[in-house]
Amino acid sequence: MRNATRKVVVVLGSGRSGTSLLMQILVRLGMGVSSDLVPANASNTEGFYEHIDTIDIHQELFSCLGGSVTLPLPANWLDTDCAREARAKLEQILKKFLAEQPGIVGIKDPRISTFLPLWLRLFNSLNVVPKFILAVREPACVVSSFVRHYNNSADRVELVWLLRMLDALEYTAGDCFIAHYEDWFSNSFLNAKNLLCYTGLNKNFGGDLSEVLADTIKGNLSHVRPDEYAIQNPIVAKLYSALQKCRGDDFDREEVMFVVKECRRSIEGFKDWYLASYQSKAKLQNIENLLTQVKNEKNQLQKFHAELKEENRLMRKENQRLQGLAGEIEKLSLAIRHFEKH
Repeated sequence: MRNATRKVVVVLGSGRSGTSLLMQILVRLGMGVSSDLVPANASNTEGFYEHIDTIDIHQELFSCLGGSVTLPLPANWLDTDCAREARAKLEQILKKFLAEQPGIVGIKDPRISTFLPLWLRLFNSLNVVPKFILAVREPACVVSSFVRHYNNSADRVELVWLLRMLDALEYTAGDCFIAHYEDWFSNSFLNAKNLLCYTGLNKNFGGDLSEVLADTIKGNLSHVRPDEYAIQNPIVAKLYSALQKCRGDDFDREEVMFVVKECRRSIEGFKDWYLASYQSKAKLQNIENLLTQVKNEKNQLQKFHAELKEENRLMRKENQRLQGLAGEIEKLSLAIRHFEKH
C-alpha cells in the first residue's frame, strides 16, 4: 500500500530572480520548510531558504558528471551511477523532511531545474505531488545583480539564466505557476492571492495577507534597473519576451512551449561545440586525476623514504650499541683471563 499523497511546493528559477523572496512569502503563508537551511549572508540578508545537504548533493552530482552550469548535461546522465547515488541521498533527505513537517512543504535550489528529471522520479516513488513555481525576473537585472554580488561574467550569467529557464519549463511541460519578480512591487496582493490558491495554502491561511506582504516585500529589493545592462544573447531575449506574456498558472502553454522548443533547437546548433567542450573537460579531468595519482605516489615514496631513513638511523644506533656492548664484553674477557693467570 502506498503512502498518502503529499504536496511539495518546488520553487524553480535562476539565482537572483526572487526565488528567496518567494520562499519568504510562502513561509509566511503557512508553507513548511526544513530547519537545515543555508544561513543568510551579505548577498541575501533574509536567507536563501535552501537545504544545506541538498546543495552539496547537487554540487557533487555536477562534479561527478563533469557538468557545467553553462552547458546542457551529458546525454543519459540520469542513468549513471552518479545520478543513482545522488537520488538515494536526496530520497533520505526528502523522507526525513516529510516526516518532520506536516502539511504543505516547500523546497528551493536553483540547481533543481537542471536535475528535475531525477527529482520527478523521486517524487513519483514517494507519492509526492509537486507544485512548481517558476520565479522570473528581467534577465538584464539578473545579470547586473550577479555581477554586483558575485563578480560573475555577464555572458556566463546569461547562459545560466537561459538554461535554468529552459530546463524548468521543458521538464515541467509548462505546468507551473509563473511569478514575475517585478510584480511583487506593482501587484503583490493579487500575486499572493493567486499563489495561495495554486499551492493549496489558502485552506489553512487565516492571517492578514496585506500585513504579510508589507512585512516581507521591502522597497530596496527592487533597486536594480534593466537599463544597467543590455542582454547580448538573442535566445535569452526571445525566451524572456515569451515569458512576459505569462503570469500565474493561466497562460498560453502551447505558445510558450513552442518558444522553448525553438530555443532548444538554437542551442542544439552548438551541440558539436559543447560536446567538444565536454570531451576537453573529460580529458582535462583525466590529466588532473593522473596528476593526483602521481602526487599521491610521490607522497607515498617520500613517506617510504622517510621511514627507510628513520629505519637506517635506528639500525645505526643499534649497531653503535652492539659495538659498545662488544667492547665491554672484550674488556670483561681480558679481565677474566688476567684474573685466571693470577
